[in-house]
Amino acid sequence: MAFHADKIEEFKAVLERHHQWPCEYVFKFIVKHNELEHALSVFSKEQISMKNSSNGKYTSLTWSKTAQSSDEIIAVYLRASEIQGIIAI
Repeated sequence: MAFHADKIEEFKAVLERHHQWPCEYVFKFIVKHNELEHALSVFSKEQISMKNSSNGKYTSLTWSKTAQSSDEIIAVYLRASEIQGIIAI
């Protein structure tokens, strides 16, 4: 999951158009099971729901956060992008 500067600005514009801050924002990701602990270090464990895939190789993560700005949302995606093989949904 890589972010390019032009895509970040585009995404920021979409967030600004569709949200009033502060607001509740839901993040959804899929991670390989061996990267689960790394992924959990990015998110608040108290507010995350997880579901393992039927074969146990992947875990889906859903996390809700009250964000104060689009920059907070983008910061989470940038931190998540450091996780090997993560998929944002």
